[in-house]
Amino acid sequence: MKLQSLIDNVQFLPLGLFLVKSRAIIISDLHIGFEDMLSKSGVQLPRNSYPSMKATLEEYISLLDPKVIILNGDIKEYLSNLSFQESMELVDFINFLRVKKLDVKFIRGNHDNFLFKFVEREEIDFYDDYLEIDNCFITHGHMNLIDEIANSPAEVVVLGHEHASIVVGSGGSNYKFKVIAEADLLDKKVLVLPAFSPIKAGCEFNVKDQTFLSPILKRADNFRYHLFEEDEWFTFEHKDIILK
Repeated sequence: MKLQSLIDNVQFLPLGLFLVKSRAIIISDLHIGFEDMLSKSGVQLPRNSYPSMKATLEEYISLLDPKVIILNGDIKEYLSNLSFQESMELVDFINFLRVKKLDVKFIRGNHDNFLFKFVEREEIDFYDDYLEIDNCFITHGHMNLIDEIANSPAEVVVLGHEHASIVVGSGGSNYKFKVIAEADLLDKKVLVLPAFSPIKAGCEFNVKDQTFLSPILKRADNFRYHLFEEDEWFTFEHKDIILK
């Protein structure tokens, strides 16, 4: 796997970031339990997203030898109490990270309700709104933290929440790709992560007049997109691939 380094101390992974100084992997939007929620609405999918996420993370860990993992929100799907699938897979996931001897840091997302007892029992470092580390201000993205960002010395803002992706194609055939979206905000760089979940496709950033959910991202501009495909990195300016 080839890494992309466009910002000091920050390396791009296909579905996350790696902070070199603290040896920390950042991922977002696992949405564990999504298949269970779909099944209750009559949509049946194979329950293989969690094994796929573990395999991808295993690859990252083997490549990078990290010391820390930062889970930037929406680790689970249900907005209500933990489902059976969520409970079983979350416990297994934390045990997997512990076996890898990783320091786990968890930033709450808008889906992460009713997790306080779980976090307390598992003795996970929990952040209700944001975490500052290695010149990065990391927050899920659903909260309006513009003032906190403006007052932070961090030069890089890392978000999840929007599940960054782009759509490319012509002649009626369009294809969606997960990307790391980069933008400018105040005097800082913003990096928006794709969903780590393989079955959460994401928000199409390059559609004309796209309206973002994140109050932070609504203030950003000058978007560009970093795509990893066929073991190569590609960068696109927003103006060059906008879909009308």
